[in-house]
Amino acid sequence: MMRLKTVGIQTSYAGRRRPVGQQGSALLVARRHRHRRTAVVNSRTPIFDRDGTVEGSDAILTVPNLFTLARLLCVPILLWLIHSAERPYAAAVLLAVLGATDWVDGYLARLLNQQSKFGRIFDPTVDRLMFLVALISMLIIDAGPTWFLIAVFAREALVAIAALYLGARGVRTVKVSWWGKTATFGLLFALPLFLAAAAEPAGEGVYRALAWIIGLPSLALSWASAVGYFPLLRDQTSSPLEVST
Repeated sequence: MMRLKTVGIQTSYAGRRRPVGQQGSALLVARRHRHRRTAVVNSRTPIFDRDGTVEGSDAILTVPNLFTLARLLCVPILLWLIHSAERPYAAAVLLAVLGATDWVDGYLARLLNQQSKFGRIFDPTVDRLMFLVALISMLIIDAGPTWFLIAVFAREALVAIAALYLGARGVRTVKVSWWGKTATFGLLFALPLFLAAAAEPAGEGVYRALAWIIGLPSLALSWASAVGYFPLLRDQTSSPLEVST
């Protein structure tokens, strides 16, 4: 392309101008470095971000986040039903409803175009809190097979520790896989079924059979998905500044 030279400036017929010389070269290098850093930052996502992206607004009081907050407020009710009111069957129904509505907040965010950075962290955090509360409560009242509940709890604890370790190393990209989502969804139905089996002797056989049918494959999937953390841990231990998904 034909260019006209002026003092310290190159001008093209397309109307674009760029500095030349030592100062211009330093400016171009700085711009490239800034763009490279921006690309790395934009590729990072919050821990447990289900979609692996930080797209969304900075808003907090959105309809999806309020729905997630409502689900969070059900956790004390769940504890009260199990430990104070001693109504485990009602607790099983509530836990099943909370598990079945796990997808609603994400659907509302897309439907209303109210995706938010806070919601992408808040939603999975509430899900895990609810999950752990239910597990510990069921272990306390012996409302399910002890080995099964411990296996589920151990997996969740290991994943949480791994995520915290990666976060401390400066890694924020810990995308939850489809297998992990499916396993969690299945376990959120298996746990209420075990709880209902312990609370309702008349239907214990049916509830327990359904719990095993759903729970065993979900437990296997959950541990299989947890294996995906180990390569990430190994890579980040050897190269802590590397970002991967």
